[in-house]
Amino acid sequence: MVTDPIVRDPDVQRVTWFLGALVNVRAGAGDTAGQWSLIEQVGRRGYSAPLHVHTREEETFLIIDGTVRVVCGDENYSVSAGGLAILPRGRPHAFVVTSSTARIIVLITPAGLEDFFVEAGTPPSSPGLPPESSGPPDVAALSAMAARYGVEIVGPPPEA
Repeated sequence: MVTDPIVRDPDVQRVTWFLGALVNVRAGAGDTAGQWSLIEQVGRRGYSAPLHVHTREEETFLIIDGTVRVVCGDENYSVSAGGLAILPRGRPHAFVVTSSTARIIVLITPAGLEDFFVEAGTPPSSPGLPPESSGPPDVAALSAMAARYGVEIVGPPPEA
């Protein structure tokens, strides 16, 4: 249970470059007694997550700017600014940015997965988005790291 107000200035939030996007952990397990985490992701067209399954948490995506294609099971959804997608644990899902850029707020319940983004990411060397990607991530290394967080990567990311 959160018992005290949480107020975080941007300079004390955790920021990382992850799979070609800027990921900002706005609140994590330590802030919310493990109940939820809140993450902001900003990515270019093609920024995506591989098809994966969570064993521990649900993810709620609120699209602030841009358009994102969300895949859950056999269904595909185009979600634009103001749209919401709630993805249950235990169901394969993925997403890809289909607009030139997108800004996404992700609520993860319960918290803990935010540490995966920080661990798998790279500390930013400059403000804003990382340089354009030079290639795909090391899927084996990413899968091994994800497994430690109860996430199984089961397929490639969707195409933009």
